[in-house]
Amino acid sequence: MTIAKQLEIALAEVIQNHADLGGQTTIRPWQTLRFAGQFNDKNDRHFPCLDIRAGSPSVDNDQVGWHSDVIITCGTIAEDDRDHQIISDLYNEVFNVIVHLHDNSCKCGDLWQEFKSKLNGNFAIAGMTVSSGDTPADIDNLLIMTIGVTFYFAIQLEV
Repeated sequence: MTIAKQLEIALAEVIQNHADLGGQTTIRPWQTLRFAGQFNDKNDRHFPCLDIRAGSPSVDNDQVGWHSDVIITCGTIAEDDRDHQIISDLYNEVFNVIVHLHDNSCKCGDLWQEFKSKLNGNFAIAGMTVSSGDTPADIDNLLIMTIGVTFYFAIQLEV
């Protein structure tokens, strides 16, 4: 399984376990749309929705370490969320988990250990940073808010 796919699934599971997303929110790790049995062939994008997409690993400037950028997108249908309360609550729940995960990554806390336990590839995760993502948007009747996360790791090749 690719590093990006593992990061998407691990984040989806941690968010699902620790955020109050409400019973209707669909979680979509981009490379594993059938996550937790939520995929529907006839209605792929059920809202409210949490979309998680991890980029391919890139080597850091030091040419030794690696990183992967992840965008977590919260989305609702504007018609169903006229006062933006649903998107705001969804974003807040996810952001709080990400802040807690980041804090735990600095201290090797329980949430960080839970996240790491879900990764089983040929890489050793070292830490993470959080960025603001894009500004909130209203696009084609969808309300969108994003959180950017970068994970740092070492790739361990078997010889």
